[in-house]
Order: sequence, then C-alpha cells, then structure tokens
Amino acid sequence: MKIVRVIFLLLFLILNTVLVLSANHFYTLGSKLYDPCAVEFNMRGVNYAPYNWGYSPNELLLNEIAQTGANTVRMTWYANHPDVQTHSVYTAPKLATALDACTAEGMLPILELHDQTCQNNPQALISLTDYFLQTDVKTVLLARQDKMIINIANESLFVLWATNATTAQNTFVSTYNTIVAKLRNAGYTCPLLIDAPDCGTNSDVLAAVGQKISDADLQHNVIFSIHTYWYTFANNNPTTMLQKLQVVINSGIPFVLGEVANQQDDTQSCQYTLPYQQLLTGCQSLGINWLAWSWNNDICPNRQMTSTGRYSNLTTYGNDLINNSNYGIKFRAVKSAYLSVNSCNSSSLVQSPLSGSRLGVTVQKVNNSWKITSSHSTPLQIKLYSLLGQLMDSKIVAPNESQTVLKPNERGEYLLDITECDDTSQAVKLKLIN
Repeated sequence: MKIVRVIFLLLFLILNTVLVLSANHFYTLGSKLYDPCAVEFNMRGVNYAPYNWGYSPNELLLNEIAQTGANTVRMTWYANHPDVQTHSVYTAPKLATALDACTAEGMLPILELHDQTCQNNPQALISLTDYFLQTDVKTVLLARQDKMIINIANESLFVLWATNATTAQNTFVSTYNTIVAKLRNAGYTCPLLIDAPDCGTNSDVLAAVGQKISDADLQHNVIFSIHTYWYTFANNNPTTMLQKLQVVINSGIPFVLGEVANQQDDTQSCQYTLPYQQLLTGCQSLGINWLAWSWNNDICPNRQMTSTGRYSNLTTYGNDLINNSNYGIKFRAVKSAYLSVNSCNSSSLVQSPLSGSRLGVTVQKVNNSWKITSSHSTPLQIKLYSLLGQLMDSKIVAPNESQTVLKPNERGEYLLDITECDDTSQAVKLKLIN
C-alpha cells in the first residue's frame, strides 16, 4: 500500500466562512465588502445610464457591458427628472427590469440617484431619499436588496467649497446619518453607498468622518465613494493621488473609486486630461476597488468606453480599461457566484489539470464550515493546516461519502492535505474553482 500526499493551497480566504455567518445581502466588515455567501467582493466595473439617460425606453446594454467581464454596474437613475415627458422611463417597473437585467449577467447593480448632483442643499437631499420609501419603488428594491447596493445620491453637498468647512463637514455627517436611519427604518439592510462631498472629490472628508457615519448605522453597512476628478484636489499628480488614497485606506473605512475617468470637465467638457492609467496602476497595487466613467453617451465623447454602446466598438480608452493586463476589468474582475445561483450552497469543484487523475473532491460551504465529498475509489484522509503548519482539522472521507470538516478557528489562508490511500503514485496539483 502506497500513500501519496497531495497538498494544495486553498485560494480563498476562510475569513468570513468562519467568523461571519452568511447574510441575506452584501455587507461590509472592516474595510472589505462581502457577498451574502461571505465571499470577499472587489468591485471592478463601469458606470452606465439605463435607457440612454431616459431617452430610449427600451435600450438596456447590460449584455454588452457583461462582455467586458465587469462584476459591477453603477446605474444612473432619477427620482424626479425635470423633463418628465422625455424621461418617462424612470418608473418602478423599468427599474425592476434594469436591476434584473444586470444581475442576470452576474453583475452587481449600484442604484444611484442623480437628482442632487453637485448641489449643496441638505434638506433637498433628505427629501430626495423619500423616493426609496415610495410603495412601488420600495417593493421593487426590498425584493432585490440581497443583490444590490443603494448609492444614496450622486456627488451631493459641499465641504471644501462651503463658506465654513467645519460646519459643512458636521452637516455632511448629520445629513447622511438622518438619511441612513430613515432607510434602515424602512427595512433596507443592503449596503448604502455615500459619495464624497464637493462633487464626489473630497476624499479627506470621508477619511475624517466616514467611521462616524458607519458607527451610527445600525447595520454598520455603509460604503463610501470617491470620484477622482482631481485636477485641482490632488494637483493632477499621480503621486499626490495615491497619497490621498492612502489616507483613506488608513482610516479603515470601506470605499470605492465610484468614478474614474480620463478627462475632467470644467467650464467646458473634456477640459482637463487626467492621469488615470497611473492612478489605476497604483490602485491595483493598493487593492482599491474602482468603477469607470462611463460606458457611453457622455457629454465628453473622449470619456466614453464605447462609441456606440456596443462592446464591438470600444474606444481606445475603453479598450485600455478592459484589456490592460495590469489593471484591466477583464483581467481583474471576479464575479460573485451568488448573483448567478442565488444560493450559498453551490459546490465548488476541485479539478486536476493533469489528465488521468482519479482524484475527485467537491468542496461545499455549509454554514461556517466546509463539506468535503469524495468521488475517489478509495478513502481519503483530509487534513487542514494553517500556513504555519498547525493542524486545524482532520477527517477520513470514505469513497462517495460526505463529511463536514474544515473548521479553522482564525482568519487566513489554509493548506488542505489530501492523503490518497491506494497504489496511485501520481502527484496532482489542484486548483479550487470558487
């Protein structure tokens, strides 16, 4: 009898399968975002206005966006568009259709209200969020809040641009605390995304007060968003930009660059060129989530990822955002399996890349442990080790039998040691497809 030991590194963090029970929505823990199955989720995606900013009642290009590999789409929406006749698409049924079309492609929708863009009216902002309390809208959103994020408002409120920055910062906090409480009382448990003040640019304020807002939230499920139109705020300097972002990282709040672009408007569209490539290179090294502005139909044509809304007509800018081998969406976006299967009980198959291997193991998440099922012809001994070599758990799994195993007691990556008790002497390197 020959014993062959096959060891592979589990390419997932057991962090949240151990310490956090599955939730019925995406949620934050520390500075990270997790899906309902407790799998870390890192946003890589695009901004897109469904129905062509309200002009095309039947246009949904989410299937085109899905070809990029994006895992997130931030969707522009209006509660009360001033041109009601032209923009009559902003109804609850249309909203449901857009959200469902997004998740059908395995992409997480972020619903963003655009009405108060770059406005400094706290009471109007509070009133705007009554939209989420409308019966038809609330029915749509509560039924889907396990698969979405609500971006309360786009780029609202001023601090740096206000007459008294200290007072304005306090108002920013109190206004969003009021809004968050109102939405939680209405039954919303999903993540709430809050844009930085000063048209989304002021990351310093988020670093200073983000934790206060999160602590005040009964769900502790708030994410913050920064829009990097930083020609002035960071002197259009990549080094300064990354220094600004490091301050936010150091604050410990969860955040995303909700809009990253190649050009910035001022007194005219496309007025300033932004060093987005250096910024995204730094974001990749720092592990920062980001969403590109924008898919199509922007006031600045050079800022569109595609000239027609079709994947086949990518601009140079769009092609780089998608296919850059360092930070590109296609290379870096990982979708949440939950969005596709609507369950945390789907199996993850451990496959061998070598032909002829008879080793078959299925790894399935069960509550906050893992179940091992063997389809091998002989018993397998399964041992779980920490990366420091400490034995965490051990089981014998008979042929065609399941055992609930793998109950580590601390965060981190782990080694799974599979001992094969037959005469097979093939060494197999395994990869977990999660």
